[in-house]
Amino acid sequence: MIAPLAWIAANVPGARAAGVSGIGAAPAMVALFAYSLLPIVANTVSGLQSVPATVKEAARGMGMTRMQMLFQAEVPLALPIILTGIRVVLVQNIGLATIAALIGGGGFGVFVFQGIGQTAMDLVLLGAIPTVALAFASAVVMDALVDLASPGKARGA
Repeated sequence: MIAPLAWIAANVPGARAAGVSGIGAAPAMVALFAYSLLPIVANTVSGLQSVPATVKEAARGMGMTRMQMLFQAEVPLALPIILTGIRVVLVQNIGLATIAALIGGGGFGVFVFQGIGQTAMDLVLLGAIPTVALAFASAVVMDALVDLASPGKARGA
């Protein structure tokens, strides 16, 4: 991402003023976004394909349009699988954001890589422990949301 964004910053008017450059937060955000696409799309497709044909047929029999079927029948049933993909991406991006310090993206990775460079374990732990805690906490919260979105569990069945 460094080379394409550096080219954009040099050749597109206003790009550098908007924060686009070869190093820093912009390439880190673009890379994290790109890495997050596959799990989210894959889980969304998988979730929508897991909706039983009988549900789709019943929705069609009730006279729902294709958009109504999607948003009122299919997405609610696929939501636990979609949220699981978002959970995977969230935990993955928290870990990958640490690596973004190598290109000037900042974050807890600064402490990790300074500690590695200075062989100072306290600095490594200063960056690693909050990263792990944040990833763990976000996984627990997302697991709770998946449980709430699962059919039957939201009603206490």
